[in-house]
Amino acid sequence: MEAPAVFAGQIYAGNTHYNYKQISDILRAMSTTWLGSNYHLLRHNCNHFTEELVAKLCGTAGLPAYINRAACVADKLGCATCLRGPSKGRAT
Repeated sequence: MEAPAVFAGQIYAGNTHYNYKQISDILRAMSTTWLGSNYHLLRHNCNHFTEELVAKLCGTAGLPAYINRAACVADKLGCATCLRGPSKGRAT
């Protein structure tokens, strides 16, 4: 049984002047590049999406660098092959 998730805190990302319709339009436009088939754990993940959305909505640089640091470091180290899990026939 997995341990329940624990809320660690919130990050103030800024304010937006957009209304509901404008935010819906932004999300609709983003949906063409944020398809499930384009998901990549290290290079195109939910934190990347959030960073882009915050930048569009708030006009800020996005999220603090530490949010996606683990994915960035793993990508630089070429750890994408580590994410596939154990091979068949190999001890885990």
